[in-house]
Amino acid sequence: PFKTKKRVTLDIPLKNNENNNITPAPSPPRPVPTPPTKTMVSPPTPRRSGRKSSPSTSGRHVTVDGRTVSARLQNLGRIPEFPEDLANLVQGDSNTTEYDVALQALSSGDEPLSEKELFERKDLEEWLKAEEIEWKAIVANGTIKWIRRDKVPKGTKIIKSKWVWKRKPDRYKARCVAKGFMQSPFDYGETYAPVAKFSTIRSLLAHAAIHDLTIRNLDIGNAYLNSFLPQNERCFMEAPPRYRQDGYVCMLIKSLYGLKSAGRLWNDTIDKWFKDLGYKQSTYDPCLYYYKNGDRFIYVALYVDDCIYVGDDEYMRDFERAISAEFKVRLLGNAKTFLGMEITKNSQKGTVEITQKKYIKNIVNKFGLENAKPVHSPLPTKIDKHLENATSDQDCDNELYRSIIGSLMYAQNLTRPDISFAVSKLSRYLNN
Repeated sequence: PFKTKKRVTLDIPLKNNENNNITPAPSPPRPVPTPPTKTMVSPPTPRRSGRKSSPSTSGRHVTVDGRTVSARLQNLGRIPEFPEDLANLVQGDSNTTEYDVALQALSSGDEPLSEKELFERKDLEEWLKAEEIEWKAIVANGTIKWIRRDKVPKGTKIIKSKWVWKRKPDRYKARCVAKGFMQSPFDYGETYAPVAKFSTIRSLLAHAAIHDLTIRNLDIGNAYLNSFLPQNERCFMEAPPRYRQDGYVCMLIKSLYGLKSAGRLWNDTIDKWFKDLGYKQSTYDPCLYYYKNGDRFIYVALYVDDCIYVGDDEYMRDFERAISAEFKVRLLGNAKTFLGMEITKNSQKGTVEITQKKYIKNIVNKFGLENAKPVHSPLPTKIDKHLENATSDQDCDNELYRSIIGSLMYAQNLTRPDISFAVSKLSRYLNN
């Protein structure tokens, strides 16, 4: 073996002795401070940017050829096309063109964002009907109780509420949301609420493929409204627009979307229901529940209000009857979609295929990239040099860049691990 010599450098001060004739250089004299003098300095000339000015796109929508579209899509110079398979699912009224419905269904940010914007839309009546359905569900569920304003204890903060609108592929959806950011930190307890891991969901699908099991899923409607608020966490809220009563406020008996502890309370409610039914909680994933009796079993993965489950057919039917009796549930049958991914089971080949074709197609159309050429490698060479040379003087949109990366991250975590390196590399430049 070769012996390597280590070279050690020591920083030793030199001394003026007989063995060392080098004298240290004299230290320079300290400058004598002089009193500051007042000088008149002209203000600096403001620096002008070399970027070409462009129309402001701070709003979410602009008008192109008489149609309302997303401002960021118009900046890209391309308006997305509408997939035919999604068009068949959308039922618009006679005053809504197919193009307008397409923009709403493609998550291009074409839902109303404010009350003013709501009343400027052609489909106003549809949104108002959705609000009425939601408010009736809240009242029928016993979520609120009307209280005279003068009966509210002194010093109690009354939080406000608002409507949030979302265009689903098959319906209009409005949700009454409490402004939880107005809550005092002393008005609520724990806020953490777990959800099923993506690895757990993939494991269930793999288990179903190996043992040829049926895969089913369901959706729990108005999940957060099923949880009772603890006595010390009850709060008072102004009713949302169009449903207010003079001199009255709402006392929340049950949880409501937007409250700080809403997710935690719902998780505690559904967790207690599973355990009372005899299910056990996995030590690996707190949102995986199972029941076993000999060779028969059922596994249920819970993601907030969406359930996917595999196992014995009789156990699954018993589970559906039990949960339908306790909550308002939509039984979706054999799982074809879950969390934005398409599920295709082939019993003959013993495989389960998961894809996100529709999701990826939507985001490609959303960002105007449907004409881009496909490549085998998801990341070009020398990408670091290209990104590091990019400066703020170039026509870049940080918000748009972050939106693209965020959309890719969801696909990466669920069904496309092959783009993980590319997304990780590009995520280093979110701020510049």
